[in-house]
Amino acid sequence: MFGDFLPPEQVAEGVLIYRQYYVEGGSLFDALVYDGVPQALARLQQSGVQLCLATAKPKVTAQKVLDHFDLAQYFAQVGGTVEEAGILDKTGVIRNNLQHSTFAPEAHLMVGDRRDDLQGAATAGIDALGVLYGYGSREELAAQPHKALCNSPDAVAQFILMQG
Repeated sequence: MFGDFLPPEQVAEGVLIYRQYYVEGGSLFDALVYDGVPQALARLQQSGVQLCLATAKPKVTAQKVLDHFDLAQYFAQVGGTVEEAGILDKTGVIRNNLQHSTFAPEAHLMVGDRRDDLQGAATAGIDALGVLYGYGSREELAAQPHKALCNSPDAVAQFILMQG
């Protein structure tokens, strides 16, 4: 994503500056959980769906955010970037999650609101579901490989549960 705004030789530095501001500058928790997300996560978990997070944020940062918003309880696994382990992007995070999963890759579904989410899933060899209530536009998501586009967290839960 930083590559959309910076020359290639400045991307790594841009990411570091952003992460420092994000964590140390106080905007780590400057967010809102979309209406219906906790209920959809609870419904999926109660139905036996194993939920794993795959974010390009550093894993330790992702865990802090989940804890702060009381969402960690829904996730069996939290995947994020881990520079020391060479897990540097969305595809790497997804592949790492797959390595730690007891399920076959075809049983996984990446749910995301940006191009990188859907591209990362495709590159890692799993299906993706785009959500239209996040940051990405319909056009951005429709141009990527996806099984469906959903307008709400409830629609996401319904889609996943119908897949069995």
